[in-house]
Amino acid sequence: MRSVRSRKAGPPHERRAVPAPTRIASAIRCQILSCGLPPGERITESLLSRKYSVGQPTVREALFLLEREGLVTRVPNIGTFVRELDIPDVANLYQIRGALEGLAAELAAQRATAEEISQLRELGHEMERRAKTSGKTGFFQADLEFHRFLWKISGNPELPGILDPVVTPLLTFSFLRIERTLEELLQSSANHQEIVEALTSGPAAAREALERNNRLFLERYMASVLSVLMPDHGRSRLAGPALPPA
Repeated sequence: MRSVRSRKAGPPHERRAVPAPTRIASAIRCQILSCGLPPGERITESLLSRKYSVGQPTVREALFLLEREGLVTRVPNIGTFVRELDIPDVANLYQIRGALEGLAAELAAQRATAEEISQLRELGHEMERRAKTSGKTGFFQADLEFHRFLWKISGNPELPGILDPVVTPLLTFSFLRIERTLEELLQSSANHQEIVEALTSGPAAAREALERNNRLFLERYMASVLSVLMPDHGRSRLAGPALPPA
């Protein structure tokens, strides 16, 4: 078993004011997650500018942040829309996620400190707490925080920027489209704790735990996603790469 390195913790970070574009992006993100802005909906900068009492350049910058997360799509000379995912989109994004997030888990197993693993474990517990107190939306935020921290402690600074626009829309897509019971949310939290514990057993175990978690998602929810996106009368009109094996 790998011996986890320890690193002396630095001084606590000072509280800083959240930049206006970040605040506006957070508000829009919440609207997307609550279906206040459903997939395919056009986002009008002038309306958001009045709603949040900020200038349109601030709203535009917020939308750029959301575009980098993969939550909105900007069409030149037409406008900005809440992103929609079809079956080929889901298949392609999962292929990328499987390869790169597995790599992140392997690197984290090699490089993460004892303190960082402890922080990741606490984020897993936070998923459980939010499932009980904040429901699906709160759980989603904690789930995303868990994965983002895992990418960070991989030690490869390129991975978070690559994985965020891949994983964020996939998680958003699943939480918008699929109802999940409290029992299912708690089971997902337990699966994430298995990933944490696997980090201390080496790169191969970490990748296996991460990939198992992703397969479970496909096995449990892809049938529901297909039924929403591809009703019987429309399946013949959609074609794309095969979904990754469950």
